[in-house]
Amino acid sequence: MKKLILIALLLPGYVHLVGQTPSRPESIIYDSAHERYLISNFSDGATGSIIAYDPFEDVYSYFNQEHTQGPKGLAIYQNTLYVSDRGFVNGFNLETGQRVFNKQIGSAWINDLAVDAQGILYLGERNLEIIYKINPLTGQVEEWITGDLEEVNGLWVDEAQNRLVVCFSRANSPIKAFDLETAEATTLAETNFSVCDGIAVDNCGTYYFSTHGSSAIFCFDQNFSDPPSIFLEDLVTPADIYFNPELEVLCIPEIDNNRILFIDIFQTCQKPLLTLPEDAQSEIYYENISFSWEPIPRAGYYRFELAEDPGFERLLIAEGVGTPEFMLESLDNNTTYYWRVSAYSENQHTEYSDIRSFETSGSSLVGNVESQEQYKLFPNPAGESVTLHWIHGAPKSLKLFNSTGQLAYEFKASSPQVCLKHVIPLQGLSSGSYYCVVIQSDTKTWGTQLIVQK
Repeated sequence: MKKLILIALLLPGYVHLVGQTPSRPESIIYDSAHERYLISNFSDGATGSIIAYDPFEDVYSYFNQEHTQGPKGLAIYQNTLYVSDRGFVNGFNLETGQRVFNKQIGSAWINDLAVDAQGILYLGERNLEIIYKINPLTGQVEEWITGDLEEVNGLWVDEAQNRLVVCFSRANSPIKAFDLETAEATTLAETNFSVCDGIAVDNCGTYYFSTHGSSAIFCFDQNFSDPPSIFLEDLVTPADIYFNPELEVLCIPEIDNNRILFIDIFQTCQKPLLTLPEDAQSEIYYENISFSWEPIPRAGYYRFELAEDPGFERLLIAEGVGTPEFMLESLDNNTTYYWRVSAYSENQHTEYSDIRSFETSGSSLVGNVESQEQYKLFPNPAGESVTLHWIHGAPKSLKLFNSTGQLAYEFKASSPQVCLKHVIPLQGLSSGSYYCVVIQSDTKTWGTQLIVQK
């Protein structure tokens, strides 16, 4: 997998702001409603705090520094941030930062916590070997699972499979799952990793686990069918990791290094969405054919493939392109073709797109004008504007299309033209190749390429 450290949240300009930078950060979570990260500063275990970080403005602020001693696990449900803090669970209003929930769990040392779709909290107590279940609406606390939970640590609610996934701080930590209804235990994997701390799952279902013992992040596929692989090494006590599904970023608090790492995750399970030509489109003129698709985040390049058969055994073109578009100068007339695209980031690649087909035709709306010399664009290349000149037969309309086939400019004649030219403004267009189509009548059109250079 690609391993790219984007930013460490230990900025020299903020070091003097006590409590407003990571101070032994244990957990991090994204508050999407307010577009900010919330970080639990364990600090010295007696003077901790919750801080906020705006990743877009690169600004820290306090969220709450009251009612916290050594905050650890974080979970968000609706408008409340839940925090495990020694033997307590606190809830804070995301709008105001005020505490709205407080529950003492005996003398327990609560570590991580997770929340399900109904707002039920699950808390791990590593010393007493208990997983607690709390209903914040009623305040009811239940010792949900006891025994065989030595040094229970990281928790993750897997809603799709209705289970709680758990890792442990002990040596050779197993990965276990507990059915949310029956509490039945299943061992998903045995590992040789020690001091396993946090769990995160990305949009493709890949599981990530942090381990102090190996100073690394390791991962499993969504079915735990293959042995674990190392995702990132040489970390300093990675704690409760978190995957931001909106920004597709893995967040890693390094508790003994006072920083957070943000890692871009290239999601290989996604696939490009094709836009043009439309599927099964017929009578596409066999020259200057434009292909386009929706861009994939963090893609370095795309692989465009064209074949004569839907199985791509008779492959005609397999070419890498840097942008989500491709242009072919010419294909055979009256022929059916098939095309698809995949996205690449270094040695990783997405699934192929759905396969689309199209049929070429020898007839074209462009080029049926009796005299190709009756229209001219000048200058070409052009900067701020270009002028269309004609000898006779003023155009009914004029259209400019960009390289992805999108309409960039349109002019329609509202009355018979007495002049012999029309100025096309280009201020709002970016540099690149455009295709100009002039419609003179229902049967006569003219087209040419226009190069815009700013």
